[in-house]
Amino acid sequence: MPYALRARAAKTLLRVAIRTGVARAAGDEIQLTDGHLRDVRELVSDTTGEVDPVFALMLGTPGRRCNLTLKAMRRDGGELGFVKLSVAEESVARVRHEAAVLRVLGRNSALRPHIPNLLYAGEWGNGYLLFQSAGSGSPGRTHFGEPHHEFLRALIEASSVSRNAGELVEEAAAEWNESPACDLASDWQSLARFTLEEASSRLANAVVACCTAHGDFAPWNTRLTAGRLFVFDWEAAEWESPACWDPFHFEVQVLARLGRGDRLPSHSAVELAVEQPAMRPLLSLYLLHSAAGLARDGVEPSNRSLELRKKLLTRLLGLAGRS
Repeated sequence: MPYALRARAAKTLLRVAIRTGVARAAGDEIQLTDGHLRDVRELVSDTTGEVDPVFALMLGTPGRRCNLTLKAMRRDGGELGFVKLSVAEESVARVRHEAAVLRVLGRNSALRPHIPNLLYAGEWGNGYLLFQSAGSGSPGRTHFGEPHHEFLRALIEASSVSRNAGELVEEAAAEWNESPACDLASDWQSLARFTLEEASSRLANAVVACCTAHGDFAPWNTRLTAGRLFVFDWEAAEWESPACWDPFHFEVQVLARLGRGDRLPSHSAVELAVEQPAMRPLLSLYLLHSAAGLARDGVEPSNRSLELRKKLLTRLLGLAGRS
């Protein structure tokens, strides 16, 4: 988690170790011959005009959705873009989906400055390759501010659609029942049942504002340049998701990954929704939806992200029982 204090400190130490030569004796090594990268190097050269690109490689978290990501650069470190190369069946589907989302959103002039430019996407050997621009600027902030609001407004305006709340409840129920989340402890089963019953009752005949959602809207998937947010990593995007779910996700992920406690700031999107009975069912559905996604990704039941969602759901259902 690059945004965590411990990770930032480790990165600083690693820089020193590399410069002094100590890093050569530490950690694991992965050997790649020139043949592994030759075709990718040719693609980057043909696409960008850079004669001699170099790469930094990142192996994602091991699992069904693991990708090999390469940052393509000039020799001076100038960024050319990011290459995602997937071979596992599930990760191929996600990267292919990301390419489709970037194609659609890239047609909107208001969104174009906020998202990567799709430089190449297509079948690649036994997998799929996506090459996209890197954007620029500093790492995105960990607090939700006006640049985030501006981006989400543009996203809503570009893809706004109204949906019957009953459809959303049915989708959340089906997703829960079909994911490994249904095998979690019995307390999760009770939470899921009560969440779906409460949402079905309180959202009956309601119409919900939806749009294309990023799906993993969090600081580590953003950059900030000249006050404008640049948002990448669209693998988890959803076409017709409640517009409030991206802000909910941002706040919950920041607390789960970087928080020192279990309470959100009073002005956060989640806390504001808690104070509004009409919004609580949508927050509950988001928490159940995201818990199912985490379980599908192989997250352990004791993981802090799942535990935080359980605590928030328990709190919401307690409030609903008193209202």
